[in-house]
Amino acid sequence: MEEWFPEIVGDVIYPAYLNRKPLVTFWHGFSNKSFSSTTPLHFDAFHNIFIQIRGRKKILLFPPSNYLSFYPAVDVSQGLQDFSKVDPNLPNLELFPKFPWQERMEVLLKPGEILYIPPKRWHHVTAVDENISVSFWYSIKNQDFIKQKKLLSVLLNIAPHAVRHAISSRNSLNEIMKFFKGVFKGVLS
Repeated sequence: MEEWFPEIVGDVIYPAYLNRKPLVTFWHGFSNKSFSSTTPLHFDAFHNIFIQIRGRKKILLFPPSNYLSFYPAVDVSQGLQDFSKVDPNLPNLELFPKFPWQERMEVLLKPGEILYIPPKRWHHVTAVDENISVSFWYSIKNQDFIKQKKLLSVLLNIAPHAVRHAISSRNSLNEIMKFFKGVFKGVLS
């Protein structure tokens, strides 16, 4: 943030109780009658404090569930493991019968509102109009496994599929290490 927007650095105060400075990402989305910026259904490896600055975004959140019920790309040729093949706006019970269609929570985020998205929580983001958002990313720490009851079970649910995916890829050892490094980044620090 300091590099691209030095004029607003003084406006951003990092909460002392988090004991660390986050990685910051700026998002800019568009929407009109024929197109809306969309981030497909996915999960992130970090805590995300998502702040809506301008415009609105619709965010669909899903509770922690069976990893495979989100139909992730578990085959190297099908894409990234943290992205789903499902478009939650187009229900298809025949193609995705185990997907938790009814369990979604819809949030319309407006300017000045903040949404916390826990690590490994599946979510889908759509621009409602032209918008600007900021994500403050915090790595997972040891205490998170105690405070967030389902975090460990979600990680253990994902691990076998990530390892299988990594083994089937050309860079198997690198892929396995990349997965575990991403999952446990900051856990042991």
